[in-house]
Amino acid sequence: MTKELVEPLITTRNILNGLNHVDRAIKIIIPIYNEGNSITNLIKRIQYTFSKLNKTVEIICIDDGSIDNTREILNKLGITLLCNERNLGKGEALKKGFEYCDYYDTIITLDGDGEHCPEDIPKLLKPLRNREADIVIGSRFLNTQNGNGSYLENKKYLSQLRKVGNQLFSIIGTMVTQKYITDTQSGFRAFGPNIVHNLNLKSSGFEIETEIIIEALEKDYTIKEVAIYNGESHRDSYMNLVLDSLKIGLTFFSGIFPKNLKFILRFLTAKMNKIR
Repeated sequence: MTKELVEPLITTRNILNGLNHVDRAIKIIIPIYNEGNSITNLIKRIQYTFSKLNKTVEIICIDDGSIDNTREILNKLGITLLCNERNLGKGEALKKGFEYCDYYDTIITLDGDGEHCPEDIPKLLKPLRNREADIVIGSRFLNTQNGNGSYLENKKYLSQLRKVGNQLFSIIGTMVTQKYITDTQSGFRAFGPNIVHNLNLKSSGFEIETEIIIEALEKDYTIKEVAIYNGESHRDSYMNLVLDSLKIGLTFFSGIFPKNLKFILRFLTAKMNKIR
């Protein structure tokens, strides 16, 4: 294991301060599609982080029909690999991972493109340990320190438009749920035991991040955000800015629809998923 490959972005002391009293089973779910260029580095950094804690963790990668060498690489990394034979969407990959987990597991989700830093995992787990939250979201917008992993300095293609879109969804989310969340679309999250299994998740695509929030608040689960370091993605986003934004918007508004009419929005969203 080379130093270059796994060198942490924050100190081991900070990792230990955030996680050394966690005494529960932890599973990490990573939905993956064509991440052959970045997945090895991400897995090694997760393993490095937990090795410093002398704690085991199960890493579960869901390969969502990759057509590059991702699956071949994953087979060599000593992790749990679940596969979709064709690309079904991030939502389907996450749900497959959730179904694999046990009710008593603490679950962490993060993306496979390198934008989320595994060294921040203790930050997300700490509110769960202290019983301050049922779900913790890693917010890219709470870290505003220029040059220190701030999402505001992200140089992705159409990054400014994406940031404005994320902030717009936060405003819509506040109107619908009466709960202000700065980064509703962050995929870096931690869930306490028995939380995800009580959510009635139907989404197939990126809108699942929104559906989780809507479902959780309807069940009176407590959601807390923590600031995270913004890593460097190895590719542009797979999100379709128009189509996926529409699906996310429909999912938000399902939060104010009567339960017997929600199927209409879910039907429309499902139809749009087939357009991908």
